[in-house]
Amino acid sequence: LYIKALENSLSKYSYPAEMGGLEYDISRENNGIKLTLFGYNDKAPLLLAKILDTIKSEAIDFDNFTVHKEGLLRNYENFNKSSPLSQAAE
Repeated sequence: LYIKALENSLSKYSYPAEMGGLEYDISRENNGIKLTLFGYNDKAPLLLAKILDTIKSEAIDFDNFTVHKEGLLRNYENFNKSSPLSQAAE
């Protein structure tokens, strides 16, 4: 849920970075958060600084968090309704 909310907070940087040939990915790992920058651009250090500043200082909006939480709960409920083959593969 935190990653979803963080991605939403960082969306203002996503489009300009992609237009400049630079992308990033934030994912959850077993022991923390993984941040990956893709592409070649001299602005990569600036994007990294913006991402890290957002992680350190941005407070997660409770309404935004609630929306992502409800979506995740719907996904869990829908998983129980999927076919046994899909459940076994998961």
